[in-house]
Amino acid sequence: MSNPPLLLLGYNRHNLLEKRISEISQMGIEKVYISIDGGEESHKPEMTDLISKIPNLFARHTSVKIIHHKSNLGLTKHIVSSISKILEENEDIVVVEDDVAVNASFYTNMTHGINLLKTMGYNVL
Repeated sequence: MSNPPLLLLGYNRHNLLEKRISEISQMGIEKVYISIDGGEESHKPEMTDLISKIPNLFARHTSVKIIHHKSNLGLTKHIVSSISKILEENEDIVVVEDDVAVNASFYTNMTHGINLLKTMGYNVL
């Protein structure tokens, strides 16, 4: 059974990023990537304070990698480049943007769906 990493895409909205982290940190995911688009807005004190706290919000067994871009990549480039980079190291990935709320069963349901498609012979990507 595949347990793909989760990629959380953030922008300059620390309040939304904090809510998503609160939700996903309770899901027992083994590997989490957090990519935050850059620019002046994403480097304000409230965002940098949140980023410094993120690793402590997850269980010890969760690997958390944070990528905070210095410049503003823009929506398309941020999404495409972040997903592409993570897929270089991982077979599958679950992607969530910071403005999409997820419930406690989200990751489990996504993982079961990916694994079901694989057992049925579908190429997930």
